Amino acid sequence: MIGIVLDPSSIIPCGRRSHVEEEAVRNLGDKLYTTKCVTIFLSNHILNIYKSKVMPELERCHPLPKFQASLKRIMPILLNIVRRSRGLICKPKLTETGVIFHVLESSRMERYDIDDIIFLDEEDKEFLKVALAGASYSNKMFLVTLDRHFLEQLNVEKLRRRYDEEARKISIVAPNDQRLFDALDLLCRT
Repeated sequence: MIGIVLDPSSIIPCGRRSHVEEEAVRNLGDKLYTTKCVTIFLSNHILNIYKSKVMPELERCHPLPKFQASLKRIMPILLNIVRRSRGLICKPKLTETGVIFHVLESSRMERYDIDDIIFLDEEDKEFLKVALAGASYSNKMFLVTLDRHFLEQLNVEKLRRRYDEEARKISIVAPNDQRLFDALDLLCRT
């Protein structure tokens, strides 16, 4: 199983970005929609970021890739499940294909102290914590982002010293990174 954490920049296929970046986000959206062995890892905090920042942007993007359109449709269901299942780990399988959305409980992320490993805002730290927590469930974990500062401000050596097993499974990639598509093709055989 491949785990993926999607930074908002890797979901929104329009806006203030280059044509190449928009195309990369669209291609990833189309690929994810047809893939059967992916778990998208989230937290309550990430769901709230998606609700407040991603969903309004998706309203402005037309046409949407199939994955983003599916995410837009199931977002109210995901939020409702999380609201009703306080304290539980939920694994709703809600897309028309085989993608699983796994919402991790907050205690899973609290195990990871990364304040001195990455010097970014709390949102970016949340995405890295979810990737670390999700890595224990997956063979390979991809944190997908268009924000290059993520890599520039991450102390990879310190991360590996502190959380070696999880860190070795994580790759921070752009939406058009060939390693991500090769893993999806190899492990999922779509």
